[in-house]
Amino acid sequence: MNDIPSTLSFTPPTTPDAIQAVEATPLTSRLNYPNTVAALLAQAEKYDAAAAQSFLMSADPAAEPHVTSYTQLIEEGRALANALHAAGVRPGDRIAVLTPNMPETVFAMVAGHMLGAFAPINPMLEGEIIGAILREMEATAVIALGPTPGLDIAEKAATAVAAAPSVKIMLEASLAPYLGAPPSTAPERQIGSARVLDYRAAVAAAPRDRFTFNHPIDNDTVSALFHTGGTTGAPKLAPHRQQAIMAQLGMISASFGHRELPLENRMGFLNALPLFHIFGKYGMCLSPLVNGGHTVLATPAGFRTPGLVENFWKLVERYKIASTGAVPTALSVLAHAEVDADISSLEMMIVGGSILPSPLGRAFVERTGVALCDVYGMTEVTGLVACNPEAGRARIGSVGLVSPYVRVRICTFDADGKYVKDCERDEAGEICVDSPAKFPGYLDASRNDGVFHDGFYRTGDLGRLDAEGALWVTGRAKDIIIRGGHNIDAGVIEDALMAHPDVAFVGAIGQPDAYAGETPCAYVEMAPGKTADPAALKDYAAERVAERAARPVEVLILPALPKTAVGKVYKPTLREMAAERVFKAALNGVGLSAATIEVQQDPKQGMVLAISGVAASEQAAAEQALNGFTTAWRLV
Repeated sequence: MNDIPSTLSFTPPTTPDAIQAVEATPLTSRLNYPNTVAALLAQAEKYDAAAAQSFLMSADPAAEPHVTSYTQLIEEGRALANALHAAGVRPGDRIAVLTPNMPETVFAMVAGHMLGAFAPINPMLEGEIIGAILREMEATAVIALGPTPGLDIAEKAATAVAAAPSVKIMLEASLAPYLGAPPSTAPERQIGSARVLDYRAAVAAAPRDRFTFNHPIDNDTVSALFHTGGTTGAPKLAPHRQQAIMAQLGMISASFGHRELPLENRMGFLNALPLFHIFGKYGMCLSPLVNGGHTVLATPAGFRTPGLVENFWKLVERYKIASTGAVPTALSVLAHAEVDADISSLEMMIVGGSILPSPLGRAFVERTGVALCDVYGMTEVTGLVACNPEAGRARIGSVGLVSPYVRVRICTFDADGKYVKDCERDEAGEICVDSPAKFPGYLDASRNDGVFHDGFYRTGDLGRLDAEGALWVTGRAKDIIIRGGHNIDAGVIEDALMAHPDVAFVGAIGQPDAYAGETPCAYVEMAPGKTADPAALKDYAAERVAERAARPVEVLILPALPKTAVGKVYKPTLREMAAERVFKAALNGVGLSAATIEVQQDPKQGMVLAISGVAASEQAAAEQALNGFTTAWRLV
C-alpha cells in the first residue's frame, strides 16, 4: 500500500468528505446542455477549426495524423445522418456499427445520436453472433467496414446482414483513404433485405449544413445500445437513454476533472480502446468531445497494433497527452516498456475493464511516475461505479471510492437468488448499484428477472465497502467470465457441452489467469455409466462455441459436480477448485511443488488462497509466480 505522490494538476475527490462536497452541487447543475447533440453543436461553435480528433493509421510517431476539426465532426455526422434518412432510416431507429476504430466510427456515433441509436458491435465476434445481435435490436441500418486485405469484417457483416431481415441499408466504409490509396466507389448491391451502398458516395450526396429530418431528443430518448455477453449467441442489449448518458458525462467530469478549457489549454486524450466498449466510447471519446478536448485515436486495432506499445510513450510526447486509458493486460505490457520519451504532460492513466492486480499497479506507477486511476464500472450503469483517482492515496487493490452521485449496497442473496440482508462494513456480499446513469433494463424484457433488487442493479460481482468507504471487488457471483476485459457468458459453454449425449451436468466458470485475469474453463459430470476424454470434450465445445475467446481452455471431468439443495450446479465450489489447481501449477512451475494450498473464505476479501510450505528463501519465487493473479492469496 505504497503512498505514491500524484502528478495531477486537477483535484478529483479522494475522500468521502470530498465526494460529499461534490454532491452538494446537484448533478443537473453540472450538465450544461440538454443532450449530447446540443453539447457537440456547442463545441463546434466554440472551437470551430480546432482539432477534435487526430486519427493514426499506424503506430509510427512520426506519421502525419488525419485530423478532424470540431466543425468537420458535426458536418460529417450531420451528412451521415441525412444520408441514412434518405435511405429510409427513421428517427429512433437502431444504427449498428461494425467497424474498427476509425474516423467513420466516431462520425457514426455522432450521426446515431442525431438520428436514432448508435449501436456499436465488436467486429471480432463471429458473423452468426453479429446477426443475432442485429435481430435482437431490430437494426434498420448497418455501417460496416468494406472488403479490406487482412480483415474479415466485411465477410462477417455480409453473413450477419443476410440473417437480419430488419436491416434495410448497409453503408460500406473504407480504410483506403487513410492508407494513401485512391478512393474507389463500391458498386451498389443487395444482401438479404439490405441495399449495400458506398459510405463516402452516400455521405457526399447528403446536405452537411442542415438536418433533413426532425428528431426531438428528450431524457427518455434511447441514443445508444451496447451488447453485453455478445460472445454467447444469446446477446443482451443495454439501452442507454439520453438522461443516463448526460448523467454519466457529468459524473466523469466530477470524478476526473474533465471540463471545458480555453483553446490553448485543451486537454489531449490518447484513445487505444475499442469504441464498441463503454470505456472507449464514453470515457475516452464522447466525454473529451463534449468538453472541447482533443482525442488521438490510436490506430484501427488499438493496443493490438504491432508497435503501438513500443511507441506509446513517444505518442504521448508528440501529442502532449494529458490522459489515456488501458485494460490491465495492456497496462502489464506498458509497465515493462521503456519510458523513452518526455511524458511530463501525462497526468493520469485510467485502467478498467477487469480487476487490476495490486503488484501490477504498483509496478506501473513506480516505473513511470504517472498517476494511476483504477476504475470500476459496467455497461448496465453506462459506466462509472467507483474510481481510485490516486493510486497511492486510495489503496491499490481497491477500486476506490464510490463515484459522486452513485449509491452502492452490499447484499447477500441465497442460492436461489432471494434477498437475505444488507452487509455490514467490511463484510463481503454482492455489489448492488443505483446511479443516475443506470439503464432501465435489457431491451428484451424477458431477460430482466432478478436484474434489480429494490431499484439497485445487481452487478453479479462480489465485494465489500471498507470503513473508509472504499470499494473492494473480491469475486463474482454471476455467470460472466471476464477475459482481458471481454465479457463471456458461461451459458454458451454449458449449452455446447450439454449437447453431448453422454454429458449430464456442466459448470463453466472463469479460472484465474495471470495475463487475461480470467479464462473460461468447464467442469463436467458424465451421465451414469458414460466416460469421455477431457481433450475430446474440449474439442467438442470448440466446434460449437462460435467465438474463439469463449472456448474453454480446459475441460475437467468430476465424478459429481457440487450442487445446491434444489439441484443447481454450485459454482463457488468450482471456482475454489479452479483457483487451487491454477495456483498449484504456477508454484510447480517455479520449483515449489512442496507448497500446499488451502482455499479460505475471508469475510473481507472473499476467496483467499492460503499457501504454506514455502521457505523464507523461496518467497520471492512464489511472489513472482503469483503476483499477476487478481485472486487474493497469502503466505502462511
